[in-house]
Amino acid sequence: AEKMISGNASGLLRFCTEVWHDLLVEKQKALAEAEMDRLRQLHNDQYERAMGVWAAKSEGAMVHEYFKAWQVTAHREAMENRMRGLKRQMGEQVALKLAAGSDSAVLRVCFGDW
Repeated sequence: AEKMISGNASGLLRFCTEVWHDLLVEKQKALAEAEMDRLRQLHNDQYERAMGVWAAKSEGAMVHEYFKAWQVTAHREAMENRMRGLKRQMGEQVALKLAAGSDSAVLRVCFGDW
């Protein structure tokens, strides 16, 4: 490069133009990189917002499912209790009907639990 500079003005002009071109290319690369970083950050921000919305919806849906499961369980337990009560009533009625032929058997069924 020094030979070109010392030889003539056109060499100096060419050298300055090459340096200017290299600086311009570096600046364009830096600007492109900065823009890519900005877009990545924008994408990350959008992704984080979307994940936040999803998590909030997911949390709400999870709470809803817990309450629904609790409701189903409570309903099932109530039905089981009702069935046990009905079976007990039916058993008592059957025992009373079977014992209806004998007065002493009816008294035993009625007062047996006392």
